[in-house]
Amino acid sequence: MVGNILTKDEDKTESVGPDGIYLRVLKELAEALTKMLSILISSSWSTEKIPDDWRLASVTPIHKKDQMEDLGNYMPVSLTLIDGLEEKLALCRQSMEEVDLKLRREKLSPEGRKSLEREKNLLMTKADNYEKELRVLRKENRKNAAFAVAMGLLIALIYACWTM
Repeated sequence: MVGNILTKDEDKTESVGPDGIYLRVLKELAEALTKMLSILISSSWSTEKIPDDWRLASVTPIHKKDQMEDLGNYMPVSLTLIDGLEEKLALCRQSMEEVDLKLRREKLSPEGRKSLEREKNLLMTKADNYEKELRVLRKENRKNAAFAVAMGLLIALIYACWTM
């Protein structure tokens, strides 16, 4: 059954998810995937260990539209996005310090000074934008972390009731 579903010609109008899997495939395999996921979560819960593969990426659901109760209204965002923004912000601040140092220490022509001041202003604007993006992502991550924990507990509760 699984082989037939995976090798079946895909609808050209349907797009794949971020994991490269068509939604139709997930829907058709929902029962098998649910059981396997339940076993994995139960095993992790009982041993109090998280598999190493689960630690490779830190993905959090970000609400994108409509009702928050509908899981289809979320998109997965890897926290490496935040790491990348923090790195860009750090590089931007470092460049600002270098420009500022040049402005203070070097003898510059009026045109050279004006050029460096423009560069510094551009870097400040860029840093402000990175900071705003980081604030928004961190705020969403805090909200969604609580939601993710609640969903995990709900799945564990459903599994416990299901296996009784």
